[in-house]
Amino acid sequence: MIATNKNLADSEKNLGHHWELAVQLDADIRGKSDPICASSGCPKSEYTEAEEAKIVQYPDPHAQGLDSDIINTHTHEAAASDRLGHNWIPEGY
Repeated sequence: MIATNKNLADSEKNLGHHWELAVQLDADIRGKSDPICASSGCPKSEYTEAEEAKIVQYPDPHAQGLDSDIINTHTHEAAASDRLGHNWIPEGY
Protein backbone atom coordinates (compact mmCIF):
# COMPACT_ATOMS: atom_id res chain seq x y z
CA MET A 1 0.00 0.00 0.00
CA ILE A 2 2.86 2.35 0.74
CA ALA A 3 4.28 1.86 -2.76
CA THR A 4 0.82 2.22 -4.32
CA ASN A 5 0.15 5.45 -2.46
CA LYS A 6 3.56 6.83 -3.50
CA ASN A 7 2.98 5.88 -7.14
CA LEU A 8 -0.47 7.46 -7.04
CA ALA A 9 0.95 10.66 -5.55
CA ASP A 10 3.72 10.75 -8.18
CA SER A 11 1.20 10.21 -10.98
CA GLU A 12 -1.11 12.92 -9.63
CA LYS A 13 1.82 15.34 -9.47
CA ASN A 14 3.00 14.48 -13.00
CA LEU A 15 -0.51 14.75 -14.46
CA GLY A 16 -1.59 17.74 -12.41
CA HIS A 17 -4.75 15.94 -11.37
CA HIS A 18 -5.88 14.79 -7.93
CA TRP A 19 -7.99 11.63 -7.73
CA GLU A 20 -10.73 11.66 -5.13
CA LEU A 21 -11.78 8.07 -5.58
CA ALA A 22 -12.33 7.24 -1.89
CA VAL A 23 -14.41 10.37 -1.32
CA GLN A 24 -16.54 9.64 -4.40
CA LEU A 25 -17.19 6.05 -3.28
CA ASP A 26 -18.29 7.22 0.15
CA ALA A 27 -20.68 9.72 -1.43
CA ASP A 28 -22.16 7.03 -3.68
CA ILE A 29 -22.72 4.65 -0.78
CA ARG A 30 -24.06 7.14 1.75
CA GLY A 31 -27.84 7.01 2.13
CA LYS A 32 -28.24 3.81 0.13
CA SER A 33 -28.84 0.33 1.40
CA ASP A 34 -29.48 -3.12 0.04
CA PRO A 35 -33.12 -4.04 -0.57
CA ILE A 36 -34.79 -5.92 2.22
CA CYS A 37 -34.83 -9.59 1.32
CA ALA A 38 -36.29 -12.59 3.05
CA SER A 39 -34.78 -16.06 3.07
CA SER A 40 -36.97 -16.75 0.01
CA GLY A 41 -35.18 -14.04 -1.97
CA CYS A 42 -35.68 -10.42 -2.98
CA PRO A 43 -38.96 -9.14 -4.41
CA LYS A 44 -38.98 -8.88 -8.22
CA SER A 45 -40.33 -6.04 -10.31
CA GLU A 46 -43.26 -6.59 -12.66
CA TYR A 47 -40.84 -6.21 -15.59
CA THR A 48 -38.51 -8.89 -14.24
CA GLU A 49 -41.41 -11.26 -13.59
CA ALA A 50 -42.77 -10.70 -17.12
CA GLU A 51 -39.35 -11.33 -18.67
CA GLU A 52 -38.81 -14.51 -16.64
CA ALA A 53 -42.27 -15.76 -17.66
CA LYS A 54 -41.13 -15.65 -21.31
CA ILE A 55 -38.35 -18.19 -20.70
CA VAL A 56 -39.32 -21.58 -22.09
CA GLN A 57 -38.66 -24.37 -19.61
CA TYR A 58 -37.75 -27.33 -21.80
CA PRO A 59 -37.98 -30.76 -20.15
CA ASP A 60 -34.74 -32.49 -19.23
CA PRO A 61 -34.36 -35.37 -21.72
CA HIS A 62 -32.09 -37.30 -19.34
CA ALA A 63 -34.66 -37.16 -16.54
CA GLN A 64 -37.46 -38.28 -18.87
CA GLY A 65 -35.59 -41.21 -20.35
CA LEU A 66 -35.28 -41.92 -24.05
CA ASP A 67 -37.82 -40.71 -26.58
CA SER A 68 -40.17 -43.43 -27.87
CA ASP A 69 -38.70 -43.06 -31.38
CA ILE A 70 -35.20 -43.77 -30.04
CA ILE A 71 -36.46 -46.77 -28.08
CA ASN A 72 -38.13 -48.13 -31.25
CA THR A 73 -34.95 -47.55 -33.26
CA HIS A 74 -32.88 -49.49 -30.70
CA THR A 75 -35.43 -52.32 -30.73
CA HIS A 76 -35.42 -52.50 -34.54
CA GLU A 77 -31.61 -52.36 -34.68
CA ALA A 78 -31.33 -55.22 -32.17
CA ALA A 79 -33.80 -57.31 -34.18
CA ALA A 80 -31.92 -56.62 -37.43
CA SER A 81 -28.57 -57.49 -35.81
CA ASP A 82 -30.02 -60.79 -34.52
CA ARG A 83 -31.55 -61.65 -37.90
CA LEU A 84 -28.32 -60.87 -39.79
CA GLY A 85 -25.97 -62.34 -37.19
CA HIS A 86 -23.99 -59.12 -37.14
CA ASN A 87 -23.48 -56.81 -34.15
CA TRP A 88 -23.67 -53.29 -35.56
CA ILE A 89 -21.56 -50.70 -33.70
CA PRO A 90 -21.96 -47.13 -34.99
CA GLU A 91 -18.76 -45.16 -35.64
CA GLY A 92 -17.56 -43.17 -32.67
CA TYR A 93 -18.82 -45.61 -30.02
